[in-house]
Amino acid sequence: MGHFIISNINRFSKWKETFMLMLENTTEYKVFFPGSINSIPGPLNQGKDDFVQLNGITINDWDGMKNSIEIHGVMNDDARKIFLRFQDDAFQGYMPQLWSFQFHDNQNRVLIRVEDFTVCLCWFSDDMIHTMEQKGLLPSEDIEPSE
Repeated sequence: MGHFIISNINRFSKWKETFMLMLENTTEYKVFFPGSINSIPGPLNQGKDDFVQLNGITINDWDGMKNSIEIHGVMNDDARKIFLRFQDDAFQGYMPQLWSFQFHDNQNRVLIRVEDFTVCLCWFSDDMIHTMEQKGLLPSEDIEPSE
């Protein structure tokens, strides 16, 4: 298992390829938003209305921040489309629109966690590291090993 950090996803030239690989290997996700389900829209709440509309989600208080929620769901085509839409700006080199989310694999391990829009914490299995090396995504000066 390798721990990595991508400090600025919108400046990482291979972010789209990396994100797509993570999306392919994700079975569940969590998206985090400040406030309640009905809170006032703002930059940190972009995407909330889209995720709340998905079938089969659970919404809980999020332990990571006072007065905030966590939307948890199974990754399906509808969820993938939302994630892709809200990451499209990052693929173009601009600030993405989702504030904080994480992807889980089929063993409920966190694959990636994006925080503050652009910081991506990564937990890659040895197999994932090998796949990323084969696809030319690693090594990269933009993906730094982390302790």
